[in-house]
Amino acid sequence: MTKAYIAFLILILLVLLLVSCSTNAKADITPDVSKAKPLSPDEIIVRSLTSMDDIRSFNFKLKHNNGSGTFIDGFLLTDATGHVSASDDLHIETHMLFGNLFVKSGIIKSGTKSFVLNPLTNTWLESDAESSPFGFFNPKSGLKNMLKNATNLQLEYSTKPWYEIVGSISAKSLADIVGSTTANNVTIIFHVNKDNFRISKVEVMGKVTKDDKEDITRTINLSGFNEKQEIHNPNP
Repeated sequence: MTKAYIAFLILILLVLLLVSCSTNAKADITPDVSKAKPLSPDEIIVRSLTSMDDIRSFNFKLKHNNGSGTFIDGFLLTDATGHVSASDDLHIETHMLFGNLFVKSGIIKSGTKSFVLNPLTNTWLESDAESSPFGFFNPKSGLKNMLKNATNLQLEYSTKPWYEIVGSISAKSLADIVGSTTANNVTIIFHVNKDNFRISKVEVMGKVTKDDKEDITRTINLSGFNEKQEIHNPNP
């Protein structure tokens, strides 16, 4: 066996040894994702607060279960859909009951002006924000208050594309959604998207206003984040 052949074999062995060491080194520094520390419910909500602070506009839908709705100035609000713009303008469409009569109404806040759709005449009337029957309604600040003031948070589910966080909250924290409230605590559930920590749904279970049934559930669905929609004066 020639010296050149022996030298060639030694070179091959050295190359194989170097490749093996490099592979082992990479394996040693590769993080084990399965051992990553899971987020606590409080950490998830904190991240959600930060994420929702970056939201300038969104669509929402409010509905009631196990109860007929929320009383507002003699009308019973059964559901509401709408859009909040980046400039905090607001357009809401509502379905309500006036006695046994089913009616539609709504509100538009555009700049410094506020308009209410008269459910009996189907005409838009300009009104002061303070005197408007929906003057209290502010879904953007209402959502922030719910996230900030929820306590006793627990993670119910995390196997789906969202986290389901259950907690407790004072009914007073929902004043921007329902107006005048009671002083008791109720159960609140947040659905938080895992990819961006945005809130997709909030459920509030329990008596929030003096006319509520004890088992009423309010559900708020959120979508259309940062979509641009123009909100105009209905009486130009």
